[in-house]
Amino acid sequence: MGIQTQKKEKENLPVFDFMRFGDLQIPSGEHLLQSIQKLKEEKGILVFAHQNMSTEIKSVADVTGSSIRLLQKANENKLHTIAFCTSKTTAELAKALSPERKIIFSEPDLEKLYLSLKYELPEVIADDALLTRIEKVLSTEE
Repeated sequence: MGIQTQKKEKENLPVFDFMRFGDLQIPSGEHLLQSIQKLKEEKGILVFAHQNMSTEIKSVADVTGSSIRLLQKANENKLHTIAFCTSKTTAELAKALSPERKIIFSEPDLEKLYLSLKYELPEVIADDALLTRIEKVLSTEE
């Protein structure tokens, strides 16, 4: 009888929908996935994820693939803001190829992606040296 009572008590435990990090409140579980989708829609942000990212990250991504495929799709797309869950170099190259576009870099973690989308940070900035190298490569291809 005691074992059954304990089991029943565990089943009735409250489920918390949020995690706290200092003053930040982050949804968890299915609420986190729904919140990421909602932020993407509200803010008009696409999420690009490298093919080697976790299944969780790829499940919320709009585009997945190799770094080259992600850069090609970024060039084809006209949305102003894209969040990259990939190497920082790929995100920097996307920024260099489209300096007018807002590129956000996110660590490959759902909670960090949520925060990146919510605050649209960290924004990638392509430095002049990278822009010069990209321009050289593009001009030699023509």
